Amino acid sequence: MFTKPDAIKVVCNASKIYHKKLANKNFLVLYKNRSNNAVESFEALFLPRNFLHLTGLTYINPKNSSDFYRKCLSNNLSEDDFTFKEDGTTDLKLKALPQIVNFFQMSKMTTLYSNTQPRLYTERLAGNVTACVAFIVDDNNGYYVPNTCLLQDIRTLGAPTNQILAILSKPASKEYSLYSTIEYQAKGISVDSIRSLKAFRSLISL
Repeated sequence: MFTKPDAIKVVCNASKIYHKKLANKNFLVLYKNRSNNAVESFEALFLPRNFLHLTGLTYINPKNSSDFYRKCLSNNLSEDDFTFKEDGTTDLKLKALPQIVNFFQMSKMTTLYSNTQPRLYTERLAGNVTACVAFIVDDNNGYYVPNTCLLQDIRTLGAPTNQILAILSKPASKEYSLYSTIEYQAKGISVDSIRSLKAFRSLISL
């Protein structure tokens, strides 16, 4: 079981990685649909305010997720700032969080959520056999945004699970309309094979 000092250490360390690798970035996730062998994709957006949802903590003063993120980054989060969730999920999320903030290294598969758990509301998952990040569509921008993380085998949460072929990134700004940085390539996937995907040429510049 995590204590509050344990939780502070985990979330503050994780916030630094989140800030460096994920915050204010879009990600284009290319995957192979096992049902028809077609290459498909989804786009995700990670914002500072999304970080709180991944921690399993309830921020109580003030209720502002961006403020929580800033406190974590500056190592100013105190034990009086948060509580653990009463449903017992905080421990599981804190255990998964170090993997989750390394999103493009740990995400090997993706699937649509099959509503297998009564208290879990989400739409899509990306991860591996030990942990995954869950996404919902943000109606304000149309991107998938992270709404929770799970210490669970992704294969138990949706079917079919589809292999992620590549993950590309770009800054989350209107100035950057094309994905130009490759963050992850599955074994056997080359830059040329990504360039050859005609369906995604309007999104990718390599």
